[in-house]
Amino acid sequence: MRAIMPAFFLLLCQSVHAQEFILNGTITDRDTGTVILNHTAMNGEWVQDTSEVRGGKFTFKGTVKGMDLAFLQNDPQYSIKDETLNAFFVLEPGLQSVVYRYGNLKEAQYSGSETYREKAAWDSIKKDELDRLALLDRKRDSLLSEMRSGSMNADPQPQLVLIDQQAAPLKEKIKQMDYRFITGNPSSKLSLYLLYAKYVNWMSADSLMILYGRFPQTLQKSALGVYLFNYAQKKLKGALKTDIAVAAFDNIRTGQRAPDFSIIYSKDSVQTLRTFRGKVLLIEQWNLACIPCLRYNPHLEKLRGQYAGKGLVVLSVIDKTDGLHSKLLAYISNASLGKWLHVYSDIAGDAPIPGGTFKGYQVNAIPATVLVDRSGVVRYKSTSFDPTQLAKLKQEVKRVVDGQ
Repeated sequence: MRAIMPAFFLLLCQSVHAQEFILNGTITDRDTGTVILNHTAMNGEWVQDTSEVRGGKFTFKGTVKGMDLAFLQNDPQYSIKDETLNAFFVLEPGLQSVVYRYGNLKEAQYSGSETYREKAAWDSIKKDELDRLALLDRKRDSLLSEMRSGSMNADPQPQLVLIDQQAAPLKEKIKQMDYRFITGNPSSKLSLYLLYAKYVNWMSADSLMILYGRFPQTLQKSALGVYLFNYAQKKLKGALKTDIAVAAFDNIRTGQRAPDFSIIYSKDSVQTLRTFRGKVLLIEQWNLACIPCLRYNPHLEKLRGQYAGKGLVVLSVIDKTDGLHSKLLAYISNASLGKWLHVYSDIAGDAPIPGGTFKGYQVNAIPATVLVDRSGVVRYKSTSFDPTQLAKLKQEVKRVVDGQ
């Protein structure tokens, strides 16, 4: 079954010829079902194919122009940014294979393409750093799982801080190694893949264009190359920016007018602080890895429930979800936070819930809380959770909703 979807990329240059690909897949713990493959068609439009799973096996056949950005889905009901249930990968002409456990596409193993052969060789060079980082990630995941299940008595925050401190130099070393590979191997398909996967979001448009210009035309005119060029051009023209300046959290002052912010749903749908005039707005920036945040949220929900009838609205700005979309949705449901307005921060890098991206307040620590009264004046702010701060917040919320 095939459906043509709206174009994600510009039309590819006609000089790049389409070639056939075959993608054979194995799901190690599931015999039946449906798998979805999304990739770029010959005319540059986004194509969605489906394949039935029989005996844990599935196959896709089609055509592709050079390197293509594609992704697999286990189920169409999940967001394409939920990385445990789908994941982006590079699709190339020829025979490729993928092996994964159902519900864990984030750790899928791809093989057969030139890009992934190069990646395997390059990862072997970074093996020590990658293994040490993976061990730290497992420790972090274990701590967070214990915390979410309620089975942990001690405060895990010191351990999480230590893990982050140990991981930071490893991440930086890997990042620098990848950058040296890109600059030293401009003809490599892996270089184009790494540039897209590791650098496209934070690197300046000028730097992206310089590196893009070093690639041979075969890579520049591939689907992935065209996407990278298109992205850099938009960045150069400022099309990826909003007209709302980002205010440093430290510069937000109680008793003064709150800096403006934007919640971007689409090019033509943007909310700002003015949207909430007449409401009492409690802005809370947090994420799933922040233990104080998770302890704070039930108290904020209790406040919302107490004063919702008097105009209190909780704007939940979620930072750095790192592919935990499904876990985030489960947490929101289990913690009864469904009546909050949930959006993602503009640095989170994930698909918003349900579609808004917040840009406005730059924080260095979370939980970060700002209470704005009906006229847009800041009445309370903090970057911590403790009984004293909570008592102050409760007191100020009561004053504001009562019109004091």
